[in-house]
Amino acid sequence: MITRKDISNILKPLITAGVYKDEKHALKDIVADYVQRKIDTYSTVILRMERKHGKDFKAFSTDIKYSVSVAKEDDWMEWKAAITMKKAWHQAFKKLLRNADVKEGRVKTIPHEKIMALLEPKAKGKRMRKCIE
Repeated sequence: MITRKDISNILKPLITAGVYKDEKHALKDIVADYVQRKIDTYSTVILRMERKHGKDFKAFSTDIKYSVSVAKEDDWMEWKAAITMKKAWHQAFKKLLRNADVKEGRVKTIPHEKIMALLEPKAKGKRMRKCIE
């Protein structure tokens, strides 16, 4: 089991080097970056499938009922899993953003629109740091 001291020891070089001002900011940024990378990974799979098949998942699911093959079933399962996992990571990211702004027992609410804008692939990179700092 990892302890608070273990986490502190892992983050200490980042703080000492001046990359982050404290452990809290370092941990929030690292976790947010990890979650965003997961979202981006699943978004890439979804986009790849949409390009490969020239349609969205719903249309592909309808079409596969009439023309099925092992390859199409494999693609369907991969696509469905990517959609499911992207949704799960989106939910985790929303909660992380909400929880990242807890200060002295008060919660700074982040509007749903801002959260969704941060999750858009075109804003990649700088979106998380702006939101959690």
